[in-house]
Amino acid sequence: MPPRPALRRAGSLGVALTLGAAGSVTLTFRESPSLPGPVALQGVAWDTAGRLHLCLGARLLSVNAARPGSPAARPSAVALPGPCQGVTVSVDARQAAVLGDGRLDLIDLSTGSVTGTLPIPGLSGAGFTADGTLLIGSPAGLERVTLPGLTRVALDR
Repeated sequence: MPPRPALRRAGSLGVALTLGAAGSVTLTFRESPSLPGPVALQGVAWDTAGRLHLCLGARLLSVNAARPGSPAARPSAVALPGPCQGVTVSVDARQAAVLGDGRLDLIDLSTGSVTGTLPIPGLSGAGFTADGTLLIGSPAGLERVTLPGLTRVALDR
């Protein structure tokens, strides 16, 4: 027997109140996505297309917050090779760089696929510049990552 709507809403409300009480992000979904496994919110990024990207365990969840209720607003999830610890999105909203445990995953947001993974022990951060250049912080200092080849060039010399 499927759960009654009142119970499902109460469960979703409980999650929203838990996140809200922690001072994080409170989200409301018309239909709550079902994600198996432990779900810990680790990072959030908005893009210029009005989508919200959330690091949840080993998944990147994307929600079109600009058009709630429309078919395009349905959440989509990308499975990652490991836990997601942070996310940044390019200015053109086509790519996301996901920081993991000693790795950087590049995501094509139009297809929802991982297009590359770069192992970087000691990765401390990542971000896209206005022209789409991907910069990372690593033990070597500030580095530029060329796309799509994922080669690294140190900028701090």
